[in-house]
Amino acid sequence: MLCFVANLCCCYQVDGVCGIHEFHVWQLAGNRIVATAHIRCRALHDYARIAEQVKIIFHNGGIHSTTVQPEFIEVHYYIYHLTSVCPLGVRLSGVQPLSTEL
Repeated sequence: MLCFVANLCCCYQVDGVCGIHEFHVWQLAGNRIVATAHIRCRALHDYARIAEQVKIIFHNGGIHSTTVQPEFIEVHYYIYHLTSVCPLGVRLSGVQPLSTEL
């Protein structure tokens, strides 16, 4: 079974990602794994770049297809500080997306 926690934490390192919730992963027929996630972004113009990077992270981690639902926030209501621990409590130092070749 694949573990997606490291991949999820890597998404928090993408510039412009302010939060992730409603993250769901399931397996379709065969080995096809798909996911959906709501990604909080600072601005609309950041979304395309963020969605592409998030999809690459999950694809490299074994998820065949990811649907990214954007949510936009007011920057003055949210102060974003990247620390050494992602919101899931996993240390970010040295965390890399999982490879499907493991």
